[in-house]
Amino acid sequence: MSCKNNNELVIPFSNSEIAFSGRIDFSQEEAAEIYWSGSSIKINFEGESIEALLKDESGDNYYNVILDNDSISILRPSKVKQYHQLASGLSKGKHTVELFKRAEWDRGKTSFYGFKINSGAKLLSKSAPKNRKIEFYGNDGVCLFKYFVDQDDPQKLFSWGMLGVNFFCFIIISLSYLYINLESIKSGNSTNNRQANDRNRRMQRKISIIIET
Repeated sequence: MSCKNNNELVIPFSNSEIAFSGRIDFSQEEAAEIYWSGSSIKINFEGESIEALLKDESGDNYYNVILDNDSISILRPSKVKQYHQLASGLSKGKHTVELFKRAEWDRGKTSFYGFKINSGAKLLSKSAPKNRKIEFYGNDGVCLFKYFVDQDDPQKLFSWGMLGVNFFCFIIISLSYLYINLESIKSGNSTNNRQANDRNRRMQRKISIIIET
């Protein structure tokens, strides 16, 4: 954390009073990389205005800027490393700003270098963790985005392994439906019962739809 003058405070991404949430890469020395939707960066402070130093990989990411857990504006960081103003004209006292990633993984990463607070700048302690939490089990094992991983992604083998299991299950299920369909056709040909034949034809149509989808 550095103070260029009495009215300006620069806070690097590594400051422990910045609250991060979600899938964020901290392996880089210069910046934290935000790459998954729903990830957020939050800071408590005093000051008249606040800016974030950002650089976007594609220039096509969107973030909610949430001020004091209330008002929301939309931020689209550029591909050039630069400061983006998050809020200005603030009253004296405590304020909270949160950056919340809206866009999906395919829009690329955003590098976050830190905040800059202006006019009466003061960094406050981050909020205490919530007592109650929601545990969420996602289905990213079958999410197509997950299979377009980088060469150095630590979950690459797991991702392709899951894809192989899903493909194997798809083949088994498809073959099972084909077998049932063929057996129902044989059963319909071997009986003169009109109702049974109609029932078999209806079932064959349903099975054909399932296989096609």
